[in-house]
Amino acid sequence: MTTTVTVGGLVMGQPAVDDYGVTWWHQKLSGWRDGVPMRTNFTDRPQGAGAYDGPAYPDKRVIVVAGTLRAPDNLERERAMRRLAACLADGSMGQMTVADELGTLMAWVRRSDKPTMTMTGTTWCDYSMQFTAPEPRLVDTQLQAATTLMAQPGAGGVAWNGTVPILNSNATFETGTDPWAATVGTLAWSGARAHAGTYSAQITPTGSAATAAIQSELVPVTAGKTYRARTWVWVTNAVTSNYSPSIAWYNSAGTLLSTSASAQSVPAGTWTQVDVVAAAPVGATQARMVPTLSGTPAAGQIWYVDDATLRLNPTGTEWNGPAGTTGLSWGQPSDTGTVVVDNLDGTAEADLLITITGPCSNPSVSTSDSWITYQGDLSPTDTLEINTGTGSVQLNGANRRPRLRRAQWFTALAGEQLAVRFTCEGIENAQATMTVQWRVSYA
Repeated sequence: MTTTVTVGGLVMGQPAVDDYGVTWWHQKLSGWRDGVPMRTNFTDRPQGAGAYDGPAYPDKRVIVVAGTLRAPDNLERERAMRRLAACLADGSMGQMTVADELGTLMAWVRRSDKPTMTMTGTTWCDYSMQFTAPEPRLVDTQLQAATTLMAQPGAGGVAWNGTVPILNSNATFETGTDPWAATVGTLAWSGARAHAGTYSAQITPTGSAATAAIQSELVPVTAGKTYRARTWVWVTNAVTSNYSPSIAWYNSAGTLLSTSASAQSVPAGTWTQVDVVAAAPVGATQARMVPTLSGTPAAGQIWYVDDATLRLNPTGTEWNGPAGTTGLSWGQPSDTGTVVVDNLDGTAEADLLITITGPCSNPSVSTSDSWITYQGDLSPTDTLEINTGTGSVQLNGANRRPRLRRAQWFTALAGEQLAVRFTCEGIENAQATMTVQWRVSYA
């Protein structure tokens, strides 16, 4: 059996010759192929045979590498002994790899005892080194990865529009104001007031312009369909027929076709819900919300917007299948949002690193019986990382574990192919992606 052991810059083979002309043979590798001990606690039955059972867990992996080196001369032998003594001597964690006929596996180890070295002859030295891997699993050096778009629905069937997804992103302003932008006046992220949650959008008029307004990003719409723009608004001073959560309609070229507005009165110092319901005009393929305060508002007329949503107006059930047909036609999804994690060759469970990129709202990753759901909006530049082994959740490198609304942690079990699906509670955005990374793992 040809086996090469590499750790801390030392390559010990059968044999391996380093850059100094020193030949290394490892003759013993215990604790690598022969598994790990179990950590458990049995309690003897005081008045019966046997013992009471207790939980058992794989213990840390203790690895001993022993072998022989031969140097060109005594001076190089002493230098090789120094390199042995320096291997992970600072207490750091290092990568140990073992390559054989089945492939190359690795573990992260610390040196847990001093090397033993015995010089023989004029150029030979026998050595033994002990390392400990806190994580007992061995993993493949090859990192596996699979990427998918978010699950997308197929056309047809019966559509229930009583509960419909929000089309625009960042409706709650809990993560900032992007992608909202001020069109007249100044937009700021504010924790001074909020209808729900902690933050809202604060708009300050110029004091001279006829209006003060902000706008959402463009979202897809269908001509002839009815949409509802809804906002909660708070104004410093009461207004009469001056506020509207308007909808601006655009064609595919981005040309403004028209704006649907309904100027309404809002009392001062309290949150008020205001809606606009309108049908998308002929030629409209996209739209944006434009909450607008008119009547040349004063600079001191600071106002706030929260929970600003644009969605299809609820209409109950409607036929969504092909025209002129009978029965149900469910269509085919344009993307299932599913990747398959292959740990068939593994003899231990494999942890998954799941990376989600926006834009999306409240993304979820799931298996047939487990769900992990994040509460919040992701912009196109956001990256959410979920490690199912450690339980780590990071948004753009910052800890966001408290944002999990649901956490049923899962791994790819030994000998398993695991299907992992990517969905969200908002619109099925065709740009959002999920990448799953894993290493085949062994006991």
